Amino acid sequence: MIIIKRFLIVVLVFSSSAVYSQDTTRKKTIDITSSFKPVLKEAAKINFNAAPPAADGRRPVLKYNIPAQNLLLSYQPLAIRPVALQTDSGASWQNSNYIKLGVGNVILPFVQTGFSFGDGKNTFYNVFANHHSAKGDLPFQKNSRTDVTIAATYKTPSNLEWSGKIGFLSQQYFLYGYQPRSLEYTKDQLRQRFQTFGGKLSLRNLEPTEFGVNYHPTIRISVFNGTNDIKKATEANSVLYVPIEKRINDNFAFNLGLTADLTNFRPRDTATIQNNLYSVAPALNYVTDNLSITAGVIPTWQNK
Repeated sequence: MIIIKRFLIVVLVFSSSAVYSQDTTRKKTIDITSSFKPVLKEAAKINFNAAPPAADGRRPVLKYNIPAQNLLLSYQPLAIRPVALQTDSGASWQNSNYIKLGVGNVILPFVQTGFSFGDGKNTFYNVFANHHSAKGDLPFQKNSRTDVTIAATYKTPSNLEWSGKIGFLSQQYFLYGYQPRSLEYTKDQLRQRFQTFGGKLSLRNLEPTEFGVNYHPTIRISVFNGTNDIKKATEANSVLYVPIEKRINDNFAFNLGLTADLTNFRPRDTATIQNNLYSVAPALNYVTDNLSITAGVIPTWQNK
């Protein structure tokens, strides 16, 4: 009995102490001393070494497999010889012929022809002919024109080119529209005739000479005569032109041109009139890819 009382006393004492130790009136709080910050661990970086690799001084061993020469021939290199580039002519020569015919209310008729011959390499020949005439409603309102030209070109084996042509031109006109119409004129009084004969000859070298000189002399001759009623006159003209070029280097060249122009006019009832012209034209040329300069003088004198 005494033991049970002591146990109850002890239990009461402990329970009372536990009741007095809990304070239910005070609020519960949480104290945070620091905030959480997630941090990644730094990754390890690769350090590249910029030093060049050590030079390998070992001599490589190369193996060649040369087949056996079954033929009794030795391999010998062929000789290389330079070949000059041929001049581009632009287009191949073709012999072409044509004939044109036409008529109209004013022109009666119209004819135009052209013929070509030759091998297209060393010989070239051309023949041209033209004719047309016209006639109006008024008396003597008519005219006509006829011309014929023959041209030829020949290349020699020595790289020279000869070119020449001859031609003829005939023109006939009539004076018309005179007032009053009661006036009477003959056909010979109103007719005017003009005729021209001409020719040209030239020579040029296709390749420079051994001194680097190019030349192209040309001579041209023409004779003109006209008849108007009782008036008649003739004029002859001859022109000689000799151009010469000497290449100094790729940029500089010296040119020299010689010209002689001779004219003789012979009226029917007056004295002959001569007019001769001579000139010398030296010049220096400077040519680059973007610039071209020509400097020269042309002294000229006249002899009547």
